[in-house]
Amino acid sequence: MLKHIIKNEYKNLKSSEINKAIAFINGKCSEYYFLDYLRCTNGNIDDAIEFYLLDDKLRSLLMQYLVRLEIQLKTDFVRTVQESTHSSSFWTKKKYYIPEAKQPGKHGKVSNYTRVKRRIFSNMNRMSFETMGPSNYAAMYSSSFGTFQDLFKYIDLPYKQEFIDIYTSHLKIHNYKILNCYFESIRRIRNRCAHGNHIISLKMVNELNGLRRTLFSNNASPNSNYHYTVMEATILFIVKQLNCGKELKHKLTVLLNKYHLLLNKYNGKHSLSGMTVAKIN
Repeated sequence: MLKHIIKNEYKNLKSSEINKAIAFINGKCSEYYFLDYLRCTNGNIDDAIEFYLLDDKLRSLLMQYLVRLEIQLKTDFVRTVQESTHSSSFWTKKKYYIPEAKQPGKHGKVSNYTRVKRRIFSNMNRMSFETMGPSNYAAMYSSSFGTFQDLFKYIDLPYKQEFIDIYTSHLKIHNYKILNCYFESIRRIRNRCAHGNHIISLKMVNELNGLRRTLFSNNASPNSNYHYTVMEATILFIVKQLNCGKELKHKLTVLLNKYHLLLNKYNGKHSLSGMTVAKIN
């Protein structure tokens, strides 16, 4: 069904160009998958191949450091909230949650507090710890990034303000809404990296664009001298806040400089830009 999809969408391509694309993607991806890179390049086969190679390398690099960031975020969240609540199991205690999280859901559904607590208990049981260790840290170790996001959302503001301040230190605005928006962008990028989906293409732009208004509202842009894509702002956030951010920045700079001409040639057709390196430095 997906055979000849490139030929059908780009009817002006020569047979030699189509054959070149098919030979390249054989064993790597489908024609449907490769089509996104062709759309970035208006049907230029050679440049689409370069976008594929860049995307493949960038996904691998980001995934490596997103895992490190996730561990760091969870650890810092537990440490700061535990210090503010003086509780070794704050996630189990209703009094530390926002009022809305403690209210029963519609049609008899359980509250978000109960739902999150049950999910964490379930995650911990599935891990089958022989030695459980500190409850808060075990809870975060066993939880997905999505569960961490929910806990961050539902713990009351006074108990998480220090954590918010730490992770918005490079911005003019230190508030929950901005930080949560970055976490949502990270989650979406992380999921695409983990599942081998495009992060360079316009699909990534469209997926992240709903976060743009919040991220760049009220002078919250990382640097007023630049116009950031959501992807670029999120990468800068990761570089700034990750303990090994300098290491990541170096590797990103080397990779993106290698593809600078390609990124600049199709500026506005993908999730980065020709100025990405300058924006993260």
